[in-house]
Amino acid sequence: MPTVIREFARASAGEVGAIAAGVFSSGELLTAVRNGSDNLELILWKPDAANRALARVSDSGTQAGEVGEIALAMMGRRCLTAVQNANGKLLLIPWALESDGTLSRLEVADHQAGKASYLTIAPLSETLAVTAVRNGSGNLLLIPWSVDATTGHVSRLNNDPAQGGFVSSWDIQSPNYPIPPEGPVIASAAIDASNVITAKVNGSGGLELAAWELNADFTVLPWAQFAVGGLTDFLCMAPFGNPGPVRDFVLAYRKITIVSASPQSKSELVVTIWRASTVDQTISQVAEASAGDLAAVGIAAGAIAPDGRPMVLVSARRDASSLIEAAFRLISDSAGRVALIRTGDVDDNAYKYIFRTAPVSLEPGRFATAIGHESGLGVVAYNVSDLSATLVRPFAEATAGDASAIRVRALNSDQAIVALRNGSGKLELIGWQLAARDFAVSRAADTASHPVDAQEVALAVIGQRAVTAIRSGSGRLRLDSWDISADLSSIDWLHETGTAAGDADLITATVLEPDLVVTAVRNASGKLLLIVWRLESDGTLSRLNHENAQAGEIDEIGLVTLDTSNVITAVRNGSGHLQIIGWHIDTNGTVTRWVTDGHAGDVSALAVTALVARFNQFASIWIL
Repeated sequence: MPTVIREFARASAGEVGAIAAGVFSSGELLTAVRNGSDNLELILWKPDAANRALARVSDSGTQAGEVGEIALAMMGRRCLTAVQNANGKLLLIPWALESDGTLSRLEVADHQAGKASYLTIAPLSETLAVTAVRNGSGNLLLIPWSVDATTGHVSRLNNDPAQGGFVSSWDIQSPNYPIPPEGPVIASAAIDASNVITAKVNGSGGLELAAWELNADFTVLPWAQFAVGGLTDFLCMAPFGNPGPVRDFVLAYRKITIVSASPQSKSELVVTIWRASTVDQTISQVAEASAGDLAAVGIAAGAIAPDGRPMVLVSARRDASSLIEAAFRLISDSAGRVALIRTGDVDDNAYKYIFRTAPVSLEPGRFATAIGHESGLGVVAYNVSDLSATLVRPFAEATAGDASAIRVRALNSDQAIVALRNGSGKLELIGWQLAARDFAVSRAADTASHPVDAQEVALAVIGQRAVTAIRSGSGRLRLDSWDISADLSSIDWLHETGTAAGDADLITATVLEPDLVVTAVRNASGKLLLIVWRLESDGTLSRLNHENAQAGEIDEIGLVTLDTSNVITAVRNGSGHLQIIGWHIDTNGTVTRWVTDGHAGDVSALAVTALVARFNQFASIWIL
């Protein structure tokens, strides 16, 4: 189902460098920024969708000093900012949202750890968090921290050395990674109260995931790893749902492809879903989708109201002056197999030179994004909802060779048959397996070994048999019947009518259950001719009527079955006008024209279909 992303309010603040965003348990939006004076500043916002407002409530003023990078963990009505202090060392600052809407710093310290960059922080509870950073030696270091529930005092819970191996950096260039990474190269999120997952870009530029446990003495121990490889940057991660022994995560990263071993490259944002299980100690990828060439990427996991179905919002820079918000949804079948599809997006050209985005989920059906751009901080709040419409998205594709005059019919929900004129000018039937649950289209048997010259092709299907109606190489009407095996392993020719039906073109065909095939063609005199055929049990085709023509001159035909004894032809008549003609077909093949035709104005081309629904015994016909 399509997703509609509608802005309900926006706001702005002054010059910023680094930015982060989060939401308090009471619903207020918090942005943490490095302001124009290079100091840490927290700004509180009140989203009000009903009144289409986003009000600035308060800020932290001058309570914090100079900082570099910023990461933010929300912990109920408190939060932790993890920052680089003026000396590049890791500093955690606890904050409280007071009852009057002000923000209070709960503790003053210079730093609690050494040199650190690419800061991330994952809250495991309201009193426990884990930072994952690149330490001064370039390795991944995870540090657990406690926050006193009364005073807000922050305590480092271990002093272990780095656990996660080397992490790439913007200032590293090597033969294996000729283009230094941009954006974040570490991401992290909580699995439950004692487990976290991290993603990093290693020294070769490849993506690695790992899961970690905090044991009883807060030692950080790895229990699963997954190497994706490739060249990657711009990592961001967010958890789905509630903490638990099995939890899903969305991880977005930019995949980089080097072009011809030159310094040039092309990039593509990949959005993936992963499952971490503390039960069987595994990390596995569940689904993947592409989001195009994007940068300054941020990601948030939330839900669509009112049913609470999970949704991913990707915020990013499409080019120097375009913000894009894209929605992704997980779909699944009864067997539990899933796919990630893009269901909606919106562009915003209000911001120039975007360098960072930080989206968050406010509540089911509402998101907000903080945007760092050349003129300062932008904040946009959105309502996100399903659109009551049909979304047509490809789930798989496959190809064949050169083809024209292509006709396709479904055999069942998992199989289709295609009739076409191939590149050699021959009639060819191809079977296709296309079960949506497999997210794949597979070519099956074909009739290449039974070539028939064809200029035009029509196709009808009755059960596991196909009937093709073609304009033969001599320009005459010919029908053939084919037997299709249940598993599509074979398509066997059964019978042909020959070309005694005469010259014909504009050939169409439809079925009247259980065993009649109706062809509508333009005959040698340029007039409309309907011929009724019976598909016998042995596969032979018998012509049931022998009129010369049943209507006047035409130069376009559309044919559709209305019910078991009526068909409709939509034609462009000799005056160039649309004419709708109904026909009653007896079981013996007698064709009777309805008393009244339908007429409309000039048309240049047409197609016709019958809706399944019928009201008051009248069928609805759509002419396109």
